Amino acid sequence: MDKSYWDVIHDSWNDGADIQNTLKHMEVALTNWKNDTFLGIINKKRALVRRINGKQSRMQSGRVHHGLIRLESKLQSELANVLQQEELVWFQRLRAKWLVWLMGVGIRGIII
Repeated sequence: MDKSYWDVIHDSWNDGADIQNTLKHMEVALTNWKNDTFLGIINKKRALVRRINGKQSRMQSGRVHHGLIRLESKLQSELANVLQQEELVWFQRLRAKWLVWLMGVGIRGIII
């Protein structure tokens, strides 16, 4: 799990408040975190793909120099990192949906 997730939980938990208000506050904080984190990954991926495409177009047109090659390599590396983050997000979403399904069906429903 992403470290920032636990930071949001820690920061939004209020020991002094009643549990209902604390949970409501956490729900809002986690929803904001989810939107910032996941949409940030998608937007970063789109921006990197656009930049890489631009650099590759320049290189195909014959305007190649070492700085451009290094930059394209750096962008490719950043994109690989973002793709790993995106894969983790999808894995976590699938796991969460599976757990919700499992809780709905119950363990007895899947044991033969």
